[in-house]
Amino acid sequence: MQLSLALPAVPGAAASSARAIPVDLLHTPSPRKPARRAAPEQWQAWRTASAASAISSRGAQRIQVLRQLLDEASARDRPLLVCADATFTNRTVLKALPARTVLIGRIRKDARLFALPTADQENHGRGRRRYYGDPLPTPEQYRQNQSLGWRQVRAFAAGRAHTFHIKVVSPVRWKHAGRDRQLQLIIVRAVPYRLR
Repeated sequence: MQLSLALPAVPGAAASSARAIPVDLLHTPSPRKPARRAAPEQWQAWRTASAASAISSRGAQRIQVLRQLLDEASARDRPLLVCADATFTNRTVLKALPARTVLIGRIRKDARLFALPTADQENHGRGRRRYYGDPLPTPEQYRQNQSLGWRQVRAFAAGRAHTFHIKVVSPVRWKHAGRDRQLQLIIVRAVPYRLR
């Protein structure tokens, strides 16, 4: 597993190409599966080792190490922005995010999202605290919703700066992220340079 630092080719520019410089490399092999007739203790040890060596668990650990190294390098006030694919956009990584760290990841277009609970939905000291409000549309339903307008942003992709159309929905909650974490959903319209 490799972590790379993305540095803009033109610092301070609104849209610029970037160079990725590897800053962390970790060998993450999967434990060997025991034989079919192995003892139950061997199977239990394999399950425990498999959970500990899962790529999302190792990714969460390396993000914490990177945050700690930044803090030790007198960059405590600097936020750490981590871009990851769907493998790392899950409960394991999101619940382990250290302070001053933001994860930008991809989720399914049919993900079940929720609003924050309203004052009327709060339990007011009776029973368990409510963390989720009313169900919200899925990301795909937000994308198709014509009443929610598109915004334009400039960013660099495929060799040049493009104008991207996005929709932003915030705050939302997602059960895979943990009940206390507030998220921001960004829907990106397909970019026009793709042929299909």
